[in-house]
Amino acid sequence: MHKYLIIAILLFGVFYSTAYPASADDMGFDEIVFVKRKPLSSNHSYTDIDNGTKPDRFVAGNGIFIYNLKTKKQRAIVTAADMPGGVGFISKISLSFDAKRVVFDFRENASTGFRIWEVNLDGTGLRQILKAPADEAEKVKRLGRKFHTDDIHPAYLPDGKIVFSSTRCEQTVLCGSSAKFLSPVLHRMDADGKKVEQISFGLLNEFCPILLDNGRILYHRWEYIDKGSRVCKTFWTMTPDGSNIQEVYGLRDDNATVYMYPQPIPGTNKIVCSGSPHFPQGGSVGPIMIINQIRVRRLQGPIRMRKASKSLTRNMRSLTLRHLCLLTAGSSTAGSFLKTVNTSPTKTEPAVIFIRIRSR
Repeated sequence: MHKYLIIAILLFGVFYSTAYPASADDMGFDEIVFVKRKPLSSNHSYTDIDNGTKPDRFVAGNGIFIYNLKTKKQRAIVTAADMPGGVGFISKISLSFDAKRVVFDFRENASTGFRIWEVNLDGTGLRQILKAPADEAEKVKRLGRKFHTDDIHPAYLPDGKIVFSSTRCEQTVLCGSSAKFLSPVLHRMDADGKKVEQISFGLLNEFCPILLDNGRILYHRWEYIDKGSRVCKTFWTMTPDGSNIQEVYGLRDDNATVYMYPQPIPGTNKIVCSGSPHFPQGGSVGPIMIINQIRVRRLQGPIRMRKASKSLTRNMRSLTLRHLCLLTAGSSTAGSFLKTVNTSPTKTEPAVIFIRIRSR
């Protein structure tokens, strides 16, 4: 884990705070692996798999790319044009520990669910790891409504297995017309897609698992017990077998911030993440934040844990779901990179959402 710096679009907050464009020598790596796609169309933080991919989100240009910090050029690893159907939607990626492969979730069209795929960084070896459950057709008939199983947010584990979030648990969100919104929890499987097993049993959504240096899995969890529906979208950890679950941050933070897409900052006790709204904008678009776990304290009385979190992007504000964000300060590596790969998508142009750093 120490050899590779793995981070999402949250990295932009680090770049954004610099007064000058950082070079490849400054950063210690040459290339960035990232997803460029249309933004999610969801209207809640947890409905990406339900209403997050309208028909106009499935375009051939959605894909996984590499950006070279030295040449300032990008190249495609795989796009939806290379996938079944020739169009589709890629949501999130995870880089392998040797920085040679990337695992990702892909949805072909609005009538199918997200499936997990893998590809080498040179574009070879494209393969589907996990297919729909064998009884998918029976489930659709039994539930009597539009239904699809979704497998999302995959990440590699040291033992060769893959952890991911999935609706194979067949449970629903305890909110509003709950039968409409399936609630995914964490699962794991072998590298060939076999031996799928559920490892978490939360009552609500659990998303974006990522491995920590200590071997535990960090993930987002909605803790909807004796709390208001808009609060407690928090970070937790567990061991790779699903045991020893512990809260990391956010359970006592009584506000509507949705802490999503956590990434550990190597060598520190800090986590970088997005702080998005519960409603009316989905896709977890919001300010980039750092959570300092050392400052997290549990005290009786009024909640004063906000000092543990800090926004890195005070000049960033959310736009419509057709855009990703607006940077209003001076030039930076983030700004030049965003301009290069296009963050104001038209009807056919995708937007940058997730990136991973590839070590030299």
